[in-house]
Amino acid sequence: MAPPPVEPSRRETLISTASDLFCRHGIHGVGIDWIIEEAGVAKATLYKHFPSKDDLVVAALREKSRSGCADLEAAAGRVPGGARQRFLALPALTAQGNRHGCVFVLAAQEFPERSHAVHKESIAHKKAVRELYGRLAVEAGASLTAPEAGARVQVVLDGVYAAAALGPADAKRAVQSAEHLLALLLDVE
Repeated sequence: MAPPPVEPSRRETLISTASDLFCRHGIHGVGIDWIIEEAGVAKATLYKHFPSKDDLVVAALREKSRSGCADLEAAAGRVPGGARQRFLALPALTAQGNRHGCVFVLAAQEFPERSHAVHKESIAHKKAVRELYGRLAVEAGASLTAPEAGARVQVVLDGVYAAAALGPADAKRAVQSAEHLLALLLDVE
């Protein structure tokens, strides 16, 4: 007999709820009362875990970064074939389920001050994902260094995020273009 599923903690529920709302409506578009109502918790519970909305935003971005990178790497690992096929699948994996664009780019735009914790968290995520892209590119045979390849892949896949937010037809065209560009990246001497 399997053990019963573990209920998420109130902190996890707040992070998950806030993350979903921020992705759909923007950070500034979502107030604390909306998060509390959607999460089904008391205001005191929110402030027990997060002294300010900014603290909740940073926690939501940090968790989204951790899970997003892990999910992308796991999804790429399930692509049949070798490292090249996994790498070339990145555009399709990026577009999958994405209808709102990159929350980290949006967060950096909403908090443009570079010293702000939300902006810093966005930059930290983009660095982490750029490193992941670079590693996958080198494993696939790119002759560039991992940092060079990662930077190029990030530009391409950020375009896929943006196109996916515009609609399915735009996403499909962006994925096809991105697959072509990534293939060219692997063939750069």
